[in-house]
Amino acid sequence: VKNSLKLLDLSVRTTEQNSQINLEGTTTLESGKWYHVVGSFENGGMVEIYLDGNLDGSAGPFTPGTEDGSNQFIGKWHATSDQLPFNGKIDEPMIFNRALTDREVKSLYNLDLG
Repeated sequence: VKNSLKLLDLSVRTTEQNSQINLEGTTTLESGKWYHVVGSFENGGMVEIYLDGNLDGSAGPFTPGTEDGSNQFIGKWHATSDQLPFNGKIDEPMIFNRALTDREVKSLYNLDLG
C-alpha cells in the first residue's frame, strides 16, 4: 500500500533492461485486516494482481528481459533504497517459476495453510 487511498500497489522492475511496470489495485484496504495477495506476470504478457482470490487489477503487456530472478524483493522498492517500505506483516510468501492461472490463484486462496 503506497498511497493515501490504501490501494494495493505492485511494481515489477528489472535492472538489466531498465524496464518497469506499476500496477495499482482497485479495492480500498482496511488497516489491521489480513489479505491474500498474489502478483503474477508472464514474459510478454499481462501483469496481474489478485486480492483474496479475485483479480484486482492488470496492466501490460510487459517484457522484463532475461534476468535470472536472483534479486527479488518483497515489501520494499529495491535493495539500495528505503523508499516505500511495506508497513505490515508478510506470511507464507511463495514464488513460482511461471504465471498462475485464475483458477490456481483461487485454489491457493481457499487453501488453509494455517
